[in-house]
Amino acid sequence: MVFMECSHRRELAAAMCVALAFTAGAARAQTSPAEIHVSSQALVLDQAERTQHTISDRLTAITPADGGGVWAGLTDGSGDLEKRGYDKGSYNAHGLMIGADMQVGENGLVGIVVQADSSSADFDHLPGRAKAKSTGATVYGKLEGETWYATATAGGASIDADTSATRVPDVGTLTLHTNSSRTDTLGSARIESGLRGYAGHTIWMPFIALNYDRLKRDAFREEGAGDLGIQAASASYGQLTAQVGVRMSRVWSWRGGDTTWHAYALYQQIATGNALTFNASFEGTPDASFVASGVNMPRRSAWVGVGMNTEFSDHWSWYLNVDAKAARGDVQAAVASAGMRRMF
Repeated sequence: MVFMECSHRRELAAAMCVALAFTAGAARAQTSPAEIHVSSQALVLDQAERTQHTISDRLTAITPADGGGVWAGLTDGSGDLEKRGYDKGSYNAHGLMIGADMQVGENGLVGIVVQADSSSADFDHLPGRAKAKSTGATVYGKLEGETWYATATAGGASIDADTSATRVPDVGTLTLHTNSSRTDTLGSARIESGLRGYAGHTIWMPFIALNYDRLKRDAFREEGAGDLGIQAASASYGQLTAQVGVRMSRVWSWRGGDTTWHAYALYQQIATGNALTFNASFEGTPDASFVASGVNMPRRSAWVGVGMNTEFSDHWSWYLNVDAKAARGDVQAAVASAGMRRMF
């Protein structure tokens, strides 16, 4: 399937479209040359989603009654960027988070976390690779009552995104080795509110949440392909996601300290902003544009997670969380985080 719609069909533009818009009859053995740039945007949003879930795991474990503190942790993840009709990308990711917070009043907590993440995705048929390295900061807050709770986060990040690919047009024997670099910016905000109910020693917390991501993809131009290089102006995407789910926690006291077990399950659906398409052109014919499309974030997905937070002294605790995402009939992401917290 060809996902390039060429306009302004002048002779040279048409020749380039024929040369690089790979044929549908190849059963996806070859793929649209602009596809990796669209899918790399999905890699950036996927990275933001994993970061948001890691911060949510921390907010579940931290309570205002604990007072303020500082914490640090590492994250490690892997998954797939996948959608029928497009080239599949498999990625690995690593990250670092350092946070600090303080108690506000009797029931409140506010804090900030700085994070650095790195993701790299390899695509099946191009062959090609997309990388995303981000640095950012997020402020967070939590209010907690006897029968309810609410959390909120807001932050931003700068992302260095790179792509590289090898392309062989259908016409001729030319092999193109291309690469591109750009700097994207991302803003994110999330609010969650839920009820707290007790069943014996277990706390159950049904909740609803809204998450908004605003990605500004920088303009880019491929190098290594001359007039056949793909270029595109900057573009922005806003994505609003609604979530509904349930959390639970239970304290277990043992020789190693007091361990609080956490678990959750949620269903989410992107309400607006699912498409990541954009207009692009070849460098040699900038007026001959086409619509580029690729993998985007799944419109419907589910997350599950389990974690533990152990207080082994009056001031120290350690934590471990594992989260997984299922979408389009398959597990698409798994992320683990671990770290320590020093309470004031």
